[in-house]
This record gives sequence, structure tokens and C-alpha cells, in this order.
Amino acid sequence: MLILLCLLTIGFLVPFSFPYFSNKKVIDFSEFEAEIASFKESQKEKPKTTYPQKEKVTNTLPAELFHFDPNTADKNTLAQLGLSEKNINTIINYRTKGGRFFKAADLQKIYGLSEANYLQLKDFVRIEQSNRAPKYSSQSSEKNNLKPVSDLVPEYFPFDPNTVSREDLIRLGLSERVTNTMLNFRNKGGTFYKATDLKKVYGVSERVYAKLEPYIQLAQKDQQPKAIQAAQKTQKPTYQKKVQQPIDINTASPEDWQSLKGIGPYYAKKIVEHRTKLGGFVNIEQITETYNFPDSTFQNIKAYLKVSPVSKTLAINKISEKGLGNHPYLSYKQAKVIINYRNKHGRFTSFEDFKKVKILKEKELNQLEPYLNFD
Repeated sequence: MLILLCLLTIGFLVPFSFPYFSNKKVIDFSEFEAEIASFKESQKEKPKTTYPQKEKVTNTLPAELFHFDPNTADKNTLAQLGLSEKNINTIINYRTKGGRFFKAADLQKIYGLSEANYLQLKDFVRIEQSNRAPKYSSQSSEKNNLKPVSDLVPEYFPFDPNTVSREDLIRLGLSERVTNTMLNFRNKGGTFYKATDLKKVYGVSERVYAKLEPYIQLAQKDQQPKAIQAAQKTQKPTYQKKVQQPIDINTASPEDWQSLKGIGPYYAKKIVEHRTKLGGFVNIEQITETYNFPDSTFQNIKAYLKVSPVSKTLAINKISEKGLGNHPYLSYKQAKVIINYRNKHGRFTSFEDFKKVKILKEKELNQLEPYLNFD
């Protein structure tokens, strides 16, 4: 028991004796702390690096501007106006490629020219008369779907709306569409009885009428008795309705087409041209194939249309590749394939034989069948 007691006492006291037998190592952090302090001090003394902001490039115009023609101004002149080199090159390239400035607002087409710069320059634009847009002829108007002539400077002079010519109406500043409307109205027997009748023309706004009114001179007004003039002031003009007669769509002339309601010179000409290219109409629905022909007009006139046999067919065994490709229902690629097939396999004996050329769809074959001649 005594020995066991001694061992327990020794075991209890041994842990308290460890510090007397071990060497405690002390870590020195002073050098590391000195480095940190030095780094902090250098950060305080070092000025912050600032990066210059990119300057926003804008077109700056000179304080004093001068009149210029954008169609003829050279690079030096454009530079004196304050335009950037990029804007100047854009203008020069635009003119080199055939572009023209017809009015000051056309400067807005220049890519990169700011709105503010345009507003400063527009009042100094002076475009020579020779650079302005030419008057539209009836042919060019048809090609451009009768777009109004807005770039011409109106020239005002006395005129009678019942006798004034097309050229004079254009000189007065009326658009091609309004001019055609007035002429068509007169051609159909219409008459302007008083100045205010001009406002009834579709496209003549109050502003346009106000400018034209002082120059309207109606010859009939001076020649008619006062009693008739007084009656005309209280009565609305009467318009005689056009009496429509049936026409043959394969023999009708442009004048015959114009006798139908809603058909003017433009569509009459286009219908006859399309008929000539086809070789004749097979049915009245083919009229709607005319470029931009309104369906509403067709619905109004189809009761007055009749059809006779086509006047020209395609001699499929004799026709050339070019002649076949000119037909509206065939492309030049299809014509080439058909002619190559004929050269390789011989003459076409019937429509069933022609259908062996696997280049046309069923709808195209049905359209073309009435025009094929296998002699």
C-alpha cells in the first residue's frame, strides 16, 4: 500500500515538473511588423495614379458661318465650316458615287453629322438651281409610283384649272399625283366651276390651296351670264357618270381600258404591256397579275370584261432559248433546261411529253399550257 501511495504521488507531481525540463522557443515578430509599418508609410506618401478621361469627340463649328453649296464645296471649304475629316470624306464619297443634295435637309443623310451641327449649317445651305431635282416626266412618275415632286421651288402665276397644262401645274408646286388627278378629272368631262372646287382634288391641302387661290382665274366665270353665275354659287356641280361598256381584254386598246371606272392611263398602259408579253389573256383573272393592280378595281370592272382566244402562242419546238425566257411565266434558267431537253430528246409531241421536263411545278405547268404550240 505504501509503494502504491508513493507511485500515485509521483504521477500527480510529474506534470508540474515539465516546465523546468523544457526549452521554450520565443518567436520574434518584430522584423515582420517593421515591414508592415514600412509598407503602410509608403502607401501614405505615394500619390494616387489618375488616368486621363478620353475626350468626347464632337464636331465644333466656327463662330462665323458662310453660305455654301454641299454639291460643289471642296474639302477646304467644308473644313472651314467646322466639319470633321470623317464627315468631309463621307460627303465627298457620296458625291463621287453620283449622290446629290437637293435640299438642306439632305445633309441629315451624312452619317456622323450631329443634329446640333446640322441645325447650325442648314440656314447657310445654298443649292444652285441646276443641282435641283429635274421635273418628273409622266414616264418617270409611273416608274416611281407617282411620287410627289417636293424639291422644286413653286412658281406662282395666273392660271385656269380647266385649261392649265401638266408642265404649268408642276411649276405651281403641285405633286405628280395631284397633277394626274386633275388631268384625269378633266379628261373624264369634269369642270372646275369656282376656285374652291380645287380643294376637292385629292391631295390639295388647305395650305396649298391658300397659296394658289389668288392666282386662279376661271374663264367661264367671266363669260357666263350673271344669272348662271349666281346659280352656280348655290348649286353643286354635277358630274356625269361614265357609262361602262364591256370590252374584250385581248383586243382592247389603252383608250378602251380607260373607259372603265378606276382605270387611268398608267394601268391601261401596264395591262396592255403585260398582255403583249403573255401573248394574250386566257382568263380575266390574269389582269390582276399587272404590277400593283388593285384588287378592288378588278372587282368593280370584271363584270364588263370578256375574253377571246390568245393571239400568240409559243412554238415550243422552234422557239429559241431567249425567246422562251422572255415569257412572263418562265425564267431564263427554266428556258435553258427546256431547250437542252428538246435538243437531247427531240421534238415535243404533246403537253404530256412536255411535262417530262422536271423543271416546272404543277401550277407553272397549268399556267403555261394554254400558250404552248406543238406544231
